[in-house]
Amino acid sequence: MQSIVPIEKKPLRDRIMDIVDEEPASINDILKTLKQCSSHIQNTIQVSEIIKQNGLSYKKFITNDKLELYYDLVRPEDNTAKDLGYIAKGWDDPGFRIGDVIDFEDLEESEFRGYIDAIYPECANQGIITHIKEEGNGFIMQLEGLIYSEGFNTETFNQTLQALTETVELAQAFKCAMLGYMDEWDDDWNRSPETEKKG
Repeated sequence: MQSIVPIEKKPLRDRIMDIVDEEPASINDILKTLKQCSSHIQNTIQVSEIIKQNGLSYKKFITNDKLELYYDLVRPEDNTAKDLGYIAKGWDDPGFRIGDVIDFEDLEESEFRGYIDAIYPECANQGIITHIKEEGNGFIMQLEGLIYSEGFNTETFNQTLQALTETVELAQAFKCAMLGYMDEWDDDWNRSPETEKKG
């Protein structure tokens, strides 16, 4: 398993001792830090094992002041690696976030507001939270499924990743529509099982 703390950073014990040695640090601060460090070790081992058990891998691991852990997830396929999004947890988060980000460069929000309104309920039905944020000259769409630490296991990971994959595919179809393939996207949308039931 990859070292829990990147080589360029101080060893975990040294960082704990830095906190302990700080004069303003209270007993509560020290105990909170120790608890976070213990949780960090357990969570990192658990996440890396679940990734491995599911035949997945990762190409980036990050831990810093804001992130307890962050992995870029990939699925090895025919000597290539298919990106699957990420799994992350902040130090004070009650659980894990499995998500992905889609860029919409050089587009005005008004150009795709109708499609976003159509995608929101589809994501919500899958338990995926969707955010739109301004980024550079356009927008990014961030999709995330949340799993509380107490319920985090292989089954909930797989279910959330599957829901994320389906909503990302929908959002990618939406992106293609915004790039000029509106008719094809509309045909797919109109052929969806939910639409056919209404029809």
